[in-house]
Amino acid sequence: MRLPAILACVFLLAACGSLPRPFQPEEKAPPGALEAALGARAGVFVEAIPGLDAAQSERLTAALVRALHARDVAAGRQTSNRASYRIAAWQDETGRLFWSLAAPGGTIVLQFEEAVAHEDSRIEAAAARFADYFNPPEAVTETLGAPSRLTLSVQAVDGAPGDGRASLTRAMRRALAAYGLQSTKSLENADFVVLGSVYLADAANSSGHQSIAVDWTVLSPDGARVGTVNQSNVIQKGTLDGAWGPVARVVAENGADGIIAMLERVGAIH
Repeated sequence: MRLPAILACVFLLAACGSLPRPFQPEEKAPPGALEAALGARAGVFVEAIPGLDAAQSERLTAALVRALHARDVAAGRQTSNRASYRIAAWQDETGRLFWSLAAPGGTIVLQFEEAVAHEDSRIEAAAARFADYFNPPEAVTETLGAPSRLTLSVQAVDGAPGDGRASLTRAMRRALAAYGLQSTKSLENADFVVLGSVYLADAANSSGHQSIAVDWTVLSPDGARVGTVNQSNVIQKGTLDGAWGPVARVVAENGADGIIAMLERVGAIH
């Protein structure tokens, strides 16, 4: 397989139509990958619930993370950083949960008590309240400046074999810069955050090949997910275990094309 052709197709979240099968994976990411790739680095951190036993707290917070993902809010329970919002809950003597959302600086921006008692319904209701805060209809475009001032924070790529973490990250920053966008490592003062994740697996019915998928997820600084560009293909096993070389540039340039199209679609670039 010719490497310059690897991962040459992109998929935009919520875009119309579908891609030809060799480039369309069965799933967008392995189970749990969204929490690992997004929630641990930006977006919303869901804290453990004090007063509950560990198993119950884990069950409720994991369910909340899943419900937030379903509503396009990047959330996780692993780690947080200065760009993360924080969701906390506490239980009163009647067993009712009270929820709060703190902005990165610590200011409480949302508080409410659960409206329903059934565990599944209470989590879905809480997730809906948080998602309404993060994803109002005009949230993506209302505070953006001129396109020439648009700054994207491109974070280090996760999961890439060989030197892909460094070379693919660097190539994406260069590819976006070629469009006239400013690129930065910092999460502060960025209009959008770009998170890249690479997934490798043994290809079905082939011992000498492996499938590779690259997801480029674009978030607003508050963790609301704008969309995901997905690239995938099947390669010979071990092809990318060393230096990616020109493959990193090809992958990044095609990924950047999808990111630009996404930003144009939501009105961030005209």
